Amino acid sequence: MIALKPQTFGEAGSVLKPFSGPSTLVVSIMAGTTIASIEAACGGSVVRAMPNTPAAIGRGITVAVAAKNVSTAQRAVADALLRATGSVEWVDDESLMDAVTAVSGSGPAYIFLLAEELARAGVEARPAAGTCHKTLRAKPSPAPASCCIDRTPPPPRCART
Repeated sequence: MIALKPQTFGEAGSVLKPFSGPSTLVVSIMAGTTIASIEAACGGSVVRAMPNTPAAIGRGITVAVAAKNVSTAQRAVADALLRATGSVEWVDDESLMDAVTAVSGSGPAYIFLLAEELARAGVEARPAAGTCHKTLRAKPSPAPASCCIDRTPPPPRCART
């Protein structure tokens, strides 16, 4: 598993290469670092993956793509590792990774910003500050609202009806 800031990978990749053979499964969660770059730096059978922030609490989503030389067994191992942080969606075309990652990766940040702004607006309305923060954590709040999106057909605006 390679989990580095992409700018540090150039140096680290060469250190990893002696530990990686052609059949070594290499799972990368480095943003914007292509399969070709990872293969060139450290070899192996590469799975490129990008989890989002809720992965830290086991409720994230990870988008992943496997290099052509990744076996079915290796993909299953990678899938099991990645599922420890939530659900996994596989794409067949690496060129989709940046767009899909932008949506799944940025989505939680927008929810966090929305919650911050709701709390700020509530405090400006002058109730006790603690009350505003408690109501955001209560139901209904952003988390249960996101569950509504899960339970309605696309697009997300259908959850408002």
